[in-house]
Amino acid sequence: MTTASPGSPAEIVVAVIRDTGDRAADQRMLAALAGELLPSAAPAATPVAFVVVHHCAHCGASDHGRPSLHSADGTAVAGVHLSLSRAAGRVGLAATLAAPVGIDIESIDAVAAAGLDDVAFDATERASLDALAAHGGESEARRMRASAWAAKEAVLKTAGTGLRTDPREVALDLAHPARPLALRTARTARAPDATGLTLHELTPLPDGLVGYVAVASASPTRIRFAEAHSLGDAAPASAPPPGPRPNDGVSRR
Repeated sequence: MTTASPGSPAEIVVAVIRDTGDRAADQRMLAALAGELLPSAAPAATPVAFVVVHHCAHCGASDHGRPSLHSADGTAVAGVHLSLSRAAGRVGLAATLAAPVGIDIESIDAVAAAGLDDVAFDATERASLDALAAHGGESEARRMRASAWAAKEAVLKTAGTGLRTDPREVALDLAHPARPLALRTARTARAPDATGLTLHELTPLPDGLVGYVAVASASPTRIRFAEAHSLGDAAPASAPPPGPRPNDGVSRR
């Protein structure tokens, strides 16, 4: 457990781990990550003291949707915000006390192969990507495309709508790319304008991956990467088994 000094930026604790295909283990690790933020959590008890529950506000299902933290007796833990993302054999986890949060990691190659441009980017963004390919090279454009898609997904997870909101409504300034990327607009229900959102680029990540975290707060926040081994026995120790995997592509939650 860590505590921030008064006036210091609120932490968003992030871990990027190998995907073993065991979703229950991913949830235990996300619970352990959240437990690091809670003053009352004993570190040794964290993996079993809390559980992560998913709930889809749209359909009511419990096998997907926004994750939330609950105590072992099923009581919801207020004020803890969680998010999870899967892509290319990795799982991204995020937890914070600051505000609703969204994490998204993406495979650069998978986003390029998916042909998302017409449904993911508005005309201004597409023109910026074309210009970057012409002047900076296709490799730079591919990375920017995947980064922009990750940023949009992170924003929509923060809003709680996911892809039920048209990702073109979350417009990014790709003509003057900065790190992190800057929002032009974000017309989601949770954050109707860019002033209520903060984007963080995730770096470093394994080769071929990009990622973003969005938090529904304009107050200062900072990313802290947690080591997988610090999260208890839920940490997967080996790479995914060989062969096709359901998450070899654009990220799935």
